[in-house]
Amino acid sequence: MLNRGTFLTAGLAAMVAFGTACLSPGDNAGEVEQQLTSSPLPPPGPGLPPGTVVVPLPDFDRQPVTVEIPNEVGFLKGNMLGHGSEAIVIINGGPGLDSVFVTRLHQGMARRLPGRRIVSYDQRGMGGSTPTTAAQNTIAGAVEDVESIRRFLGVKKLHLVGQSFGGFVAGAYASTHPRNIASIAFIDPLPPLPADSEFTTKGFDAINVYYSGLLDAGILEAGSDDDPPAVSWNRIIGVYFANPLLVPIEITTPAADRNPVIGDAVDADYTANGAALVANLGRVRIPVLVIGGGISGFGPTFAQGAAEAMKGAHPKVVIIPGAGHLPWFDKPAQTFGALQAFFDDCAH
Repeated sequence: MLNRGTFLTAGLAAMVAFGTACLSPGDNAGEVEQQLTSSPLPPPGPGLPPGTVVVPLPDFDRQPVTVEIPNEVGFLKGNMLGHGSEAIVIINGGPGLDSVFVTRLHQGMARRLPGRRIVSYDQRGMGGSTPTTAAQNTIAGAVEDVESIRRFLGVKKLHLVGQSFGGFVAGAYASTHPRNIASIAFIDPLPPLPADSEFTTKGFDAINVYYSGLLDAGILEAGSDDDPPAVSWNRIIGVYFANPLLVPIEITTPAADRNPVIGDAVDADYTANGAALVANLGRVRIPVLVIGGGISGFGPTFAQGAAEAMKGAHPKVVIIPGAGHLPWFDKPAQTFGALQAFFDDCAH
C-alpha cells in the first residue's frame, strides 16, 4: 500500500467569464532575475526498478534568486523567478518533500507568464528551510507559511498554484484568508475537503489499486520493510507518471529531499484538524482552475473533489489526456497552455 502521507499526490466545464478582477498590484514590486544555468542534481540512488529511464533536468536559462522568508519557526527557503507587481506561489505536494521536484513547473511558468514573480519554496522543516520539531509540523502551520510568503512579497493578494497535497493547503489558505487570495490553479490536487470525504477516500483507493496492479505486472517492485526511506521512495515514484518507468531525476532521491517523519506528522494533523481549515471555502468567489491528469493514479476523483469544494467559484476544469499526477512532466505543452490561458484571462 502507498503511504497516505505522501500525496504528491474530456473537460468537465467550459471557460467561465470571471466577474472579479484577478490581478491586484502589490506594494513593493521588485525585479528578481538572473541569467544563469540550472545547478546539476545528484544522480538517483538505489531502489529504482530495472528498466527505469531517468530523464535529466535540462539546463535552464534562468536560475531562481534564493531568499529567506521569515515564518513562525525561523524561515522558509524561497526560490523566485521573474519580476513584476504580481506574485504566483507554487505550493508543492508531499508533505515531507522539498520543492526541487517542481523545478520544471516553476521554470515553465516563468517562461509562459512574464511580468509576474513566481515563487516556489521548501515547506517548513524541508530542504533549505529551518529544521522543525514534530509539534511544529501542522497543516495550520503550512497554511500560515503561505501568509508569511505574502507578507514577505509585499502583495495584497496572492495567486496560488496548489499541486497534490499543496492543493489542500491552497484551498485552506483561501478559506482562512479570503481577503488575501486572488486566484487558485489546482494541479491534480488533494481535494480541499475533509479527509474522510468521498472524493478523497476514492482517490486513495484508486491509487492503491493501480499500484498493486503495477506490482502484479512486475513493472514496479515492492521492496522490503527493511528498505531505507529513500530506497522505498524510489521504488514507488513511477506510480505518479503516465509511464511508470520514465521518471524525472528531480523526483528521485537523493535529488529530492524526502522526510517521512515530517510527512507523517503533517498527514496526521491534516486528518485530525484539516476539516476546519476548509470549512468556509463555499463562500469564496475567486477565479479557479482545476487541472487533472487523465490517467492519474488517483483517478478523476481528486480533480472532481476540488471542483466540488470550489463550486461556488464556478471553476474551469481541464483534464489532460495521457498525463499522470504530475502533468507538466508527461504533457508540458498542455499543462503550461492551460496555466497561461488561465492567468492571462485573469489579467484581462
